[in-house]
Order: sequence, then C-alpha cells, then structure tokens
Amino acid sequence: MRRATLAESEVTIRHGFRSTCALRTVRDLGSGREPVESVVAVDMALRAGIVRLEELTEYVARHPGEKGIKRLRRAIALADPRSESPWRHA
Repeated sequence: MRRATLAESEVTIRHGFRSTCALRTVRDLGSGREPVESVVAVDMALRAGIVRLEELTEYVARHPGEKGIKRLRRAIALADPRSESPWRHA
C-alpha cells in the first residue's frame, strides 16, 4: 500500500467508496519498479479502452517531475494495445 495526496480529479466514488480514477490507477500501475509488469498494465488498459494513449502521454507531460513518471514514460513507449500481454504473477 502506498499513500499519496491526490487531486480531487484523480478520485472517484465507486459503490460508495473513494478510489482512484482510471487514469490515476493506470498511472500508478504503469510507474511500478518492474518494467515488464508496468508495460503489461499499460497494454491491458489501452486494449480494454480504460484509458487512451493520448491521455497517458498528456498526463506524463503535465507531471514531469513526479515520482515514477520516468518509469511510466518508458512503459508507455513500449506499450502496444494490440499485444494482448498476459498478466503474470511470479
């Protein structure tokens, strides 16, 4: 679990509970320390239409110094929504 101060635009209410919006969730998953898992998360989100590539690249451009943005930028560059990447858990 990680704690962070979030903008209200990054939070939504689902089934009565506060959670991160789709873009913020993909941002968090795509900025992980494991590059393969980050790319798989971004691939899956793009393929499922949860977020658009343009949204992710705009987010990276608006938050250049944030923690994990370099890893997210790398994951976006390697992502391909056509790849059907499997989610693997070791």
